[in-house]
Amino acid sequence: MRKHILLMGFMVFIWVLSSGLTYATEPFFVSLGSVQSYTVPYAEQNTLLLSRDGSYATKVQKGSRITKPGTYYLSQLESDTLKGITKFQIPYNMNQNEWRIDSEKELTEILKYTLENYKEKITIKFNKGNYTINQMNEVIYKVLDELMVTYPKVTYVSYKLTSYGNKAPKILLEFTYALPHIPTLKQYDKNTDQKIEQLIKQLIQPGMKDYEREWVLGDYLIKNLIYAKQETHLNHTMQGAITEGRAVCDGYAKSYMYLLNSIGIPTQFVTGVADNIPHAWNLVKLIDGYYHVDLTWADLEEDHIGNFYNYFNETDTYMELTHIWEEGHFPKAEGKKYLSIYSPIPREGIYKVSSQKEWQGLKKQLGQDGLKEANIIFYNVGEERWSIESVLDSILKVEQTDITYSAYYKYDSLIINYKGH
Repeated sequence: MRKHILLMGFMVFIWVLSSGLTYATEPFFVSLGSVQSYTVPYAEQNTLLLSRDGSYATKVQKGSRITKPGTYYLSQLESDTLKGITKFQIPYNMNQNEWRIDSEKELTEILKYTLENYKEKITIKFNKGNYTINQMNEVIYKVLDELMVTYPKVTYVSYKLTSYGNKAPKILLEFTYALPHIPTLKQYDKNTDQKIEQLIKQLIQPGMKDYEREWVLGDYLIKNLIYAKQETHLNHTMQGAITEGRAVCDGYAKSYMYLLNSIGIPTQFVTGVADNIPHAWNLVKLIDGYYHVDLTWADLEEDHIGNFYNYFNETDTYMELTHIWEEGHFPKAEGKKYLSIYSPIPREGIYKVSSQKEWQGLKKQLGQDGLKEANIIFYNVGEERWSIESVLDSILKVEQTDITYSAYYKYDSLIINYKGH
C-alpha cells in the first residue's frame, strides 16, 4: 500500500473558455481529442454518466458545461445497457510551481495538477489563516488521501512539507514518485491512456449490459495481470499494472476502477485489511445494487480450478469473513442477482445444477464429453441436501481417475472445482 510521509495539498484554479462544442453520439465510440470545454449533448431518455480521470461515474445533465482539466469518458445508457461512449480531454492551460490561495478549498485542484504532472517541488502561500505545521500537515494529508482514492491515476510515493510562519504561512512541498525519471513516468501515463482506449474499443460493444461490461474487463485483468511478489513502487500504480502487466492489490483495484467508471459503471476504491495486511479492492454498482470485487484474491486464490472466480461480485456478509474496511464510509453491498454464483455470463467449464435430475443429466454429459476439469455449482443446498462426499464420489465414478479438487459451501450453494490426473 502507499505510504504517506509528512503531508501535502494543493488546488489549481483553472478556467477554460468554452468552445461551445456539442456532439450527438451516433458512432458507438468517439474520441474528440483535446477541447477547450465540452457541453453535454441532448440524449433523449437515456442516462448520461461522466467520469473524470477514472473518478466515480456520476449522472450529468444535458447542457452541462465541463471545464475542469482532465480526461473524460461520457457513457450514454438506456437502463443498464450501454449505447455509446464519448472521450475528450481538457488540457491544463498552465505550467507553474508557485501558488497564492485564500482558502483550503483551493488545495484539491492544485494538488491534483501537481501529482498528475509529476511536479517535484511546489510552493503555496496562504493569504489568510493561522496554521501550525501540524495543522498544515493534517490539511495536506486529508486532501492527498482523498485524491488517491478518487482519481486512480494519481500517485506518489512520499512527500516532505516545510512550513514558514504560522500566520498566512508559506509552505514548500517536495514529492517523490514511483520512478525517479519524470519523463519515463509521463511516457507510462501516455501508454496507459492509449491502452485503456484500446481495451474499451476491443472489449466493449454496443448493447452490452452492465454485468457483461463488468465481467469482460475484470476477466481481462485477471488473465493479463501477474501479482508482483517482489513489489516495487510502480506495482502500486495502475500505470505499472496496465503497461507492465504486473501489480499488487492497489494496482489491480485502481486499474479496474478507471476502466469501469470509463464505461458507465460507478466504481469505488476500497482500502482495508485482509489476512492482517493492508489491502485494496473495489465496490461496484450494478443496476440492482452494489457488489464487492477483489480482483487480486480472484486472481491469486489457489482453490479455484478453471474459470470460476470467488471474490467477484460478493456481498458485505461474505466479504466480512475475510476483509475489514470502514463500512460506514461506503454503500452497503446487498446485490443478489449478479453474485458470482448466479452470474448469467456463460463460461466454459462451469456447470450449474439445481436438482437431482439435472445432476444425473450432467454426470452423463461429463462422461460422454470426457472432460477432466470442471466447476460445478449446486444450488438449493437446504432443499436438495447436497453432500460434498456423495458428489465427489459420483465425480470419481464418472472420471475413473484421481482428481484434485476444492469443495465448499457458499451462500445457499455447494461449489465443487476439480481436475483429473
